[in-house]
Amino acid sequence: MPLVVVRQINKCNSIQLRSKATAKLIVSPTVAGGADLLANDQSHAKQSQLSEATVRRYHLHAGDVIAMAVDANGQVAELQKVGRVDLHNDLDGLAQAVVEAGDELGLPGHLVVSHNQTTTLTDGSGMPYPYVIPAAVVAAFKLKAGDRVDLRWYHDELMTMQIIWRY
Repeated sequence: MPLVVVRQINKCNSIQLRSKATAKLIVSPTVAGGADLLANDQSHAKQSQLSEATVRRYHLHAGDVIAMAVDANGQVAELQKVGRVDLHNDLDGLAQAVVEAGDELGLPGHLVVSHNQTTTLTDGSGMPYPYVIPAAVVAAFKLKAGDRVDLRWYHDELMTMQIIWRY
């Protein structure tokens, strides 16, 4: 496994840990994007979180164990992958999905996502399931037809689907 070292992560990705100068934490992706950082013990108690940008920047995945050195101000001074654990989560996702105009589906004025190059979103019965992107999400991500996005949702709960990344 390649070693990834991170120095001086900006304050928006700060980690506030209780009096520990170094901690080993488990990366656990969240449905809203980014990841929770869990204690590397039986409790798996949430210690902090990272943004989706940071997760992607440093190629972090579910179950990665990271070691962090924290400076006197509680900011991350160094981060590196030190191992991996089997971490079960109930999240599904679709990468590089295509944003389309909803006109063909009878949804004029809306943007939808229904597939990527290899996979079509379907519901539990196997029927196509186009995700209608809420207007607030369109505005927040500045989406337009033709964009590519990543989606994440809880397994068997399509109503929890969220866009977590725009390419």
